[in-house]
Amino acid sequence: MHPGENLKELRSRLGVTLRQVEEESQKIAKARANPEFFVSNHWLTKLENTDSVPSIFKLFSLSAIYRVKFSELLSLFGVELDLLPSINWSPRPSRLT
Repeated sequence: MHPGENLKELRSRLGVTLRQVEEESQKIAKARANPEFFVSNHWLTKLENTDSVPSIFKLFSLSAIYRVKFSELLSLFGVELDLLPSINWSPRPSRLT
């Protein structure tokens, strides 16, 4: 099952329609003064039926509308925030010439 199918299942369980998502996301986009938060009916249908990946803005809106932690939605798309502490990266010192 791809992530969009999981989102569709979640939306269905909550009894939220595509139109309701569109309307609520419009309110979020307006409140944030940023159209990137808007989730159109067409866009959500595409996300739910393909392997598309949403922007962080649209994922934020879906998180708010579905009342699910943002990190839970990220994990649907393979982004596991719990793994951040285990990533041991240290930048190389830059050489001064």
